[in-house]
Amino acid sequence: MNTEITLNLNRSHFEEIYFKDNNESYFISSLIKRRFRLLIATSIVYTVVAIGSQYYAALSATLGIGTVIFGLVAASYLAKVNVIRKWRKSIHVFLDDLEKHKRFKLVLSENHISFFKDEDEVSDTWTSFNQFESTDEYVLLNGSQKYFFPSKSMSIANFKTFKKVLSEKISST
Repeated sequence: MNTEITLNLNRSHFEEIYFKDNNESYFISSLIKRRFRLLIATSIVYTVVAIGSQYYAALSATLGIGTVIFGLVAASYLAKVNVIRKWRKSIHVFLDDLEKHKRFKLVLSENHISFFKDEDEVSDTWTSFNQFESTDEYVLLNGSQKYFFPSKSMSIANFKTFKKVLSEKISST
């Protein structure tokens, strides 16, 4: 059994999946939205306390505590921003590398899966994968390496065949 699937890997197909739901945003990404809101609320309270401490001496001690709290919240937010920034950069590096290649192909055999980028071949045995994730939009293979294939990169029939072979060879999540 050898199944050969020609892939049409397009940058926009990956970007639709990676960056959907504002995942790349520093403000409204689901990963960071809560910390950003906390930073805004802390900033407002800190500003009110700072202004109030100019008029009321009793708020001066509160200003010191507020400064520490604001600093911790800001550091927490910036740490998450750094995580998103590094993730975005790695995605863009991957997509830039992807654009350098013209031809892509998958070969599914009895014991192996092979991925070809132009003349470069990466091959893994089915046993090197511990699971795969499959949706209508993509397939993600997890194992010694990770492989990500958008459904738009192949025909509907090939995508169904690919998912069928994966379900036979690997336990799904």
